[in-house]
Amino acid sequence: MKQKVIIIYNPISGAKRGIDLPKLVEQYLDKTKFEYVLYASKSAEDMTRLSKEAAVSDADIVVAAGGDGSANTVSKQLINTNKKFYLFPLGSGNGFARHFHIPMQIIQAIRSLANCNFTTTVSTGMMNDIHFINVAGTGFDAHISQIFAHTNKRGFWGYFKAVLKELPYQSKTYKISNGNITWQGKAFLISVANATQWGNDVKIAPHADPTDEILDLVMIKRFSLIAAPCILIRLLIGKIKKSKYFYLLSGKELIIEREHAGVAHVDGDPVNTDNKLVFKCTGKLHVLHGS
Repeated sequence: MKQKVIIIYNPISGAKRGIDLPKLVEQYLDKTKFEYVLYASKSAEDMTRLSKEAAVSDADIVVAAGGDGSANTVSKQLINTNKKFYLFPLGSGNGFARHFHIPMQIIQAIRSLANCNFTTTVSTGMMNDIHFINVAGTGFDAHISQIFAHTNKRGFWGYFKAVLKELPYQSKTYKISNGNITWQGKAFLISVANATQWGNDVKIAPHADPTDEILDLVMIKRFSLIAAPCILIRLLIGKIKKSKYFYLLSGKELIIEREHAGVAHVDGDPVNTDNKLVFKCTGKLHVLHGS
């Protein structure tokens, strides 16, 4: 019996690279194994509506085609359901898809669905009342996400250039706690990771395991600009844990207190939040992948 697949996609994500997703799906999806319906969302609200409908449909698999923001929007509606979640990565970073070794080449990602023999049940997180599946946080990475949301320069190099330009960013004072351990001081950035990376294989939390129901708070303490190249290299090669500026605090509940309300980010999208951020694991998501 064929499995039923619903594909919800963001037309903007692939259009800039000349990707005609409906044509590619029709050409490369294995129709001996799957029957599918493909929906183009007109807005974030429309994607939410389509995802809610998919969650209560008779589909076996729900696919988010887009970037980390699309993955966030679609997956949120599938939490604690029996639906299997898969990704056609069309975004700039695709951190969650990379964590699960989903091919970045869109044709291969479509073809690979037929060979996805593994389903991993992962934890999902909340920052206050906002859902995330990959990484959320505050500080420099939230600052970059806010800038990146208003630029047309996408992809790794667009992100890298933004990082270099904004490195003089001033560290802020934070208080962090997991209920047992409390730390207070200046930090450049604080990321709460469910999976391993921001995207583009830049691994902020190479140790993170999205199945363990534990969130990992990674802090990069204040550093001088002289130390920046070494930190960037360690992030790129997955060795940030060896930096003396690295600090890890894990727990089922993590609290970040800032001096002021301001920008934070969830799965790469900037959001304005209160000065107190509470992070928890709150649900389960069944992620389909090949290895």
